[in-house]
Amino acid sequence: WNMVEGYSKDPKDLERQVLEGYQHDPVTERKLGDEKAPAAPKAAHKAAPTPPPAPAPPTMPEAWGKLERAWEHQDLVGVTEGFEAEAHLDFYSVKHNNRYVFDSLLGVEHYHNQLFTQLPNMSAVRIEAHEVDPWGTGGGMVFVVWSCSKSAVIIAANTYLMDSNGLVRGEYGVVEHSDGWHPTTLRVIPPVDLVRARGVRKEWVIYHRSLVHHATAAVLPMHSPNCVIRYYSVSTGKLDHYEGKAGVREFYTTTLEEVWWVTQNDKDLAALEIHSMGEGHSGVFAVWKPTPRSAQFLSMVAVLDDHGQISRLNVVNAMDLDVGRLGEAKESPEAG
Repeated sequence: WNMVEGYSKDPKDLERQVLEGYQHDPVTERKLGDEKAPAAPKAAHKAAPTPPPAPAPPTMPEAWGKLERAWEHQDLVGVTEGFEAEAHLDFYSVKHNNRYVFDSLLGVEHYHNQLFTQLPNMSAVRIEAHEVDPWGTGGGMVFVVWSCSKSAVIIAANTYLMDSNGLVRGEYGVVEHSDGWHPTTLRVIPPVDLVRARGVRKEWVIYHRSLVHHATAAVLPMHSPNCVIRYYSVSTGKLDHYEGKAGVREFYTTTLEEVWWVTQNDKDLAALEIHSMGEGHSGVFAVWKPTPRSAQFLSMVAVLDDHGQISRLNVVNAMDLDVGRLGEAKESPEAG
């Protein structure tokens, strides 16, 4: 026993150690048989699977392309899906000299259902001008001028204002149409009277009065330094652009001077609407007519930035519109 390393040389101690099952281990001093089985290796911890990233919202041109395809196929569901839940649709009927307002998705669907009824042959739709203008901060503007032979629509101009999610928040349009179309809506607004109109922004009243008095010096500062003006002439079918301070000055001192005679007084202002677009923008919609029964008009859709300055301006000049000549042109082979 004395040769057994780790055990006491004293017989009494040795007996006690054997009976109690001790083995002298200088390191652990553990009982024999008390050793625990080695623990099973722990399974490697598996991290929860990373969910796939949410799809990026469509870019503004992609969203517009989807809406445009739905419009071409007269897909009411697809068109409605392209608008915000609180969308505002506002169009002026040159024929009836009234504004028709449609709010919410129900109104958007109601308007397009009426419009598509007037367009039995979508292949006859002719795009006169079309521009997509995405903004660096998200969202953007689409400007479309179109006509459709053998339909109730003679000429139409639409501006779509889209938010950063690619949805239309506001649509403003002017439509010259035949007697066969009688739009219906809950809100029909007669020609505006600036003196009695309420809620009209002071800046836009100043703008209008400045046009009446040909006060270019008062109009120019109301535009942002990077303002873009699109000017479409129905008689020539040409779309011109004016950009920056120099372009804005050229537009008001030369191009618009030709049609300024229409803004002789407040009675020429047939429609005026200012609508908050959110995200720091407001939309302004205005239409002038020389006489209530005339088919001629001058329309403007402006986007005001968060400083109240005009950052975008779409102008359609139909002051020398000859409806008969336009109809003949649309029927000719050259018109496509």
